[in-house]
Amino acid sequence: MAKIFFAAILLALALAPKADAGQSGDYVGISSGVLMTNRSTVTDQQGSTATLRYDTIGIPVSVY
Repeated sequence: MAKIFFAAILLALALAPKADAGQSGDYVGISSGVLMTNRSTVTDQQGSTATLRYDTIGIPVSVY
């Protein structure tokens, strides 16, 4: 069963780039979201931790 699943995934990945090969022209995309951070804990490689607090709400926007 695992071999069949693995073979199906490989076949899907092999055919995926060809799915949009016939399209031409320019493409513009915009994405947006809401970023709400209030507390983060950061740990370094030696095991020391620091707590960061934020009181902001952000709106990330990407244009591609």
